[in-house]
Amino acid sequence: MHSAATGTIIGFDGQVLQVQPAEPAAAWTGQQPQQQQRQAAPSSTYSSIAEALAAAADGDTVQLLPGTHIISQVCLDVDKRVLIEGLGSQPQQVLLDHRANHPAFNITRCCILCNFAVDMVGFCEALAVSSASCIKPILRQLHISCSGDDCVSVGGCAQPLLQQCTIQARRCGIKQHASSSTTLWNCTISGGTHGLVVCGSSQAFLEGCKVEDCGQDGIVVLQQAGLHLTHSSVRSCKGPAVDVADAGTASLKHVDIEDCCGGVWLWQRANCEAVS
Repeated sequence: MHSAATGTIIGFDGQVLQVQPAEPAAAWTGQQPQQQQRQAAPSSTYSSIAEALAAAADGDTVQLLPGTHIISQVCLDVDKRVLIEGLGSQPQQVLLDHRANHPAFNITRCCILCNFAVDMVGFCEALAVSSASCIKPILRQLHISCSGDDCVSVGGCAQPLLQQCTIQARRCGIKQHASSSTTLWNCTISGGTHGLVVCGSSQAFLEGCKVEDCGQDGIVVLQQAGLHLTHSSVRSCKGPAVDVADAGTASLKHVDIEDCCGGVWLWQRANCEAVS
């Protein structure tokens, strides 16, 4: 929610910490700039996102200036109620370059991440969201790509909301398990083996979303998980659009399925309700 007077997101009225991008030479090699090479800067300006998060407190805002930010050496633990926002006019103008075999972000608290791109090169998910408690982080206007694994992993009792995100993975766009619940509004998931895998007793709610160009099934529902797909589309997948197995359930309302190897496949005790 935004303030009508200032246009800022309500609930983050603490200090503002700005993060400078890497120098072009460091961005090209994927190396974090050396701390001693940083020029003198105000106390609210940092050379890395990790530094800014370490200095932040609940209610603070971490602003990412346009350019390339190198985060390969660390996993960014978001365990504070902070707003992390890119200051570009579009997500791709603030690029987080992550080359490692651990997540770029490990989210364990309610927070907001918005308006930047994450380019993940490595054999691990780009973003991990999990907590034993019911956290509800918001991921808005993010462009997330992962060349070696899943893009987003959701577990525990986490209940993230993704809005207007673009997700491109090597394996799964989003994989969720345990008793988590994920809501997606106006998101696009493309490429990879599957667009979305829902298992355990988790629930996935998609509205106004696109799942397309998957190497196998578009959406997979397993075990006791549930899928709720509304005003969305699944297109150009080499497997079925929606594959439900075990005791999984699916609810499809006003869903377009085109150019997939089958529409909805049900196995074992699976159940599906569909409304055109």
